[in-house]
Amino acid sequence: MKPVKMLVAIAISLLAVACKESNGIRETTVISAVNHLTDSLLTSLIEEQKADSGIIMVVSTPTGYIRAVSGDFCDHDYRLENLCRKEYSSMGKVATWLVALNSGEIALTDTVDTHGGVYTVNGTLLKDANWKDGGYGKLTYLEAFVHQSNIATYIAASKAYNNADDFVEAIRLTGLNVSYAGSRFKTAFVWASLGYGYTISAWNMLEFFNGIANQGKKVSLLPVADSIFVDKEKMADLKHIQAIKSILEDKGNLRELNISDKASTGVMGAATQLSETLDNGRYKMELCGYFPADNPQYTVYLCIYKQEKEDPMVSLGNAYNKLMDFLLADAPKN
Repeated sequence: MKPVKMLVAIAISLLAVACKESNGIRETTVISAVNHLTDSLLTSLIEEQKADSGIIMVVSTPTGYIRAVSGDFCDHDYRLENLCRKEYSSMGKVATWLVALNSGEIALTDTVDTHGGVYTVNGTLLKDANWKDGGYGKLTYLEAFVHQSNIATYIAASKAYNNADDFVEAIRLTGLNVSYAGSRFKTAFVWASLGYGYTISAWNMLEFFNGIANQGKKVSLLPVADSIFVDKEKMADLKHIQAIKSILEDKGNLRELNISDKASTGVMGAATQLSETLDNGRYKMELCGYFPADNPQYTVYLCIYKQEKEDPMVSLGNAYNKLMDFLLADAPKN
């Protein structure tokens, strides 16, 4: 297996462009000590999980400055496009929860019936992770979202919006840059609510989570030192941003990822099936979070692509723990 390489080339290439435009000198925002750690963590994850490739990114929450980028994209050409490749992502459920809450049609304290873990919508069978055990039954949306219930996620979206087009437009209004061509199929809304109806890049997903951590202010990610660019001053009503944070910071959610419930962090992990064929990673396993919870300084994105679905979330959680401990204890320049 070839070693994971630092993607400082991304910063350097953009730096070159910036210098040509301004004849000035801009420093990369990447911190070498952090990048060495993310290189090591990603190499270990790929070897341990027998993964095809992966990505780890670290950004400063307040500024959007990129502090580390590690990846092995199997093409020897380290370009920005690698991080901007758009794919389906089950992490899109977070956007579904946000726009459903922001519509005012549901609240986290409302009760939702998950129908024993199996629910049919226009001929499409939705299942929750524990459907063989009878599902989650009736519970609050807060509890359902912590469990990442597919059924509750769709029901919340359908209560808030009439169709997939309106729903995806609401997601775009939060500042999340998604690609969606529209669809006449009745099942399109179902898939869109679960993150399979539109595509998004790792770069945009990290920007979105960073905005949540930043109390709803979405800033652009920057690989070179420059003025902070605010892409969206207000992604959604602050109380709904805080509601999403309460889901991500739930202690039960943290324990599922092998993260101590004493940790001051908010995080989510998700698995997405990209393909049914043996291409470069049939499954994408992602984890994204921020810390410390009360005043986030770092937002982190981890992802690996692999052929088999064996759940690697604990391994991703362990890598997240190591990264969090290093950044908070050693406190490199943020």
